[in-house]
Amino acid sequence: MTEYPADLSDCDVVSVQVTGPHRVRVTHRDGTSAVHVFQPGAFGVHDFVSLDDPVVFANATVIDGCLAWDLGGGLVYDVAPDGLWAHAMAWCPDESHDLAAEVEDARVELAAPHMSELLPRMRELEAAGWRLNSMTKPTAEGHGQLVTAVFTRDGVSDIERRPTP
Repeated sequence: MTEYPADLSDCDVVSVQVTGPHRVRVTHRDGTSAVHVFQPGAFGVHDFVSLDDPVVFANATVIDGCLAWDLGGGLVYDVAPDGLWAHAMAWCPDESHDLAAEVEDARVELAAPHMSELLPRMRELEAAGWRLNSMTKPTAEGHGQLVTAVFTRDGVSDIERRPTP
């Protein structure tokens, strides 16, 4: 079962990039990254309906560690970073979302001075169905260059959507 990181600030959003109409890549402090798909109409019918407009949606930004939109006049729409992180990890804690329809191109990028520091997390990701996509390892570890590993997960099956009790 996927669990939240021990330090929830690892879920904080550090960057966003709009990749298409109602699609935004969110990168978290721990290196987890995914393109989240938002459906027009999901923002309600009152204060936040302007987010249905792709031009307004394209103004996604990071505010206080959250994916957010500043809509002016003191109105801000934000999305909880821990929920986005969980969805990127193919996990919906309350099982209320169809992750296959809401998350595209999920990936986790790990980096550390030494390979031995990455191995436990790499094993966890592989056991959870993630695939090692690329790895960069300097000739001599620990001399200022980081060992990096990028894992990807394409699509989410019904079994992967449900946390194990």
